[in-house]
Amino acid sequence: MNKTLYLFLDESGDLGFGPNSTRHFVYTSLAVRRPFLFANVLDDFRYSALEQGYALEHFHCANERRYIRNQVFDMIGSHLPAQSIDIFIVEKARATNSAAKEGFYPEMLAGVLKRALEQETSAEADDVIIIADTPPLIGRRQAVDKSLKVILARELPLGVRYRLFHHQSRSHYGLQIADYCSWAIFRKYEHGDTAAYDKIRHVVRSETVQR
Repeated sequence: MNKTLYLFLDESGDLGFGPNSTRHFVYTSLAVRRPFLFANVLDDFRYSALEQGYALEHFHCANERRYIRNQVFDMIGSHLPAQSIDIFIVEKARATNSAAKEGFYPEMLAGVLKRALEQETSAEADDVIIIADTPPLIGRRQAVDKSLKVILARELPLGVRYRLFHHQSRSHYGLQIADYCSWAIFRKYEHGDTAAYDKIRHVVRSETVQR
C-alpha cells in the first residue's frame, strides 16, 4: 500500500454572521492514497458528457446541472474508498462574541484534520500531502496556512512529514469530490435535504457537529 496520504480539503457555507449569512459552515476532508481509481471513472464521464453536448470543464457541484450532479454522486458512492470522508459542521449561532468569531475558521480546520489524522496516521502513513482549494483572499490563505501548521505539528506522529499546497479546484478530482461531499452535507444541515447525502453516507467516516 502506498504510504503517502493525500488530504483534499473543501468548505461550504460562508464566514459571515449577519442575518443573510448561512446558519452552518462545513469543512470536509477526503483522505485517499494512490492509485486514485475514481479519477479514471470521472475522466471518462467528463468526456462522455462533452459528447452529449455538456460544456463540462471540471466538476463543481453548486453550478452543475441536475443530471451531471446525480451521475457524479452515483460515481462517488460507487468508487470512493470506504471511510474516506471526515466532516466538521459548526452552527454559527453559537459564536456569539468577537473572540469566538475570530477563532471560528481555525477551529473548523482543527476539527476535521484531527479526526482524519487520528485514523490515517495509525494506518502507517509516513508522508502527508494536503491540497486545499486556493482561497480568494491572500489574508485567508495565510490564516489557513498558519492554522494548518499548528494543527499538523500537534497531531502528526514524530517522523511523519507533510507538505501543503493551495491549488485551483479544477486541477484535482480529489478537490472536486471534496466539494461534492461538502455540498451534500451542507444541504443536509442547512436545508434538511438528504437526497445527495444518502448516496455518499457509506463513505463518511466521521461527521462531527459542533454546537
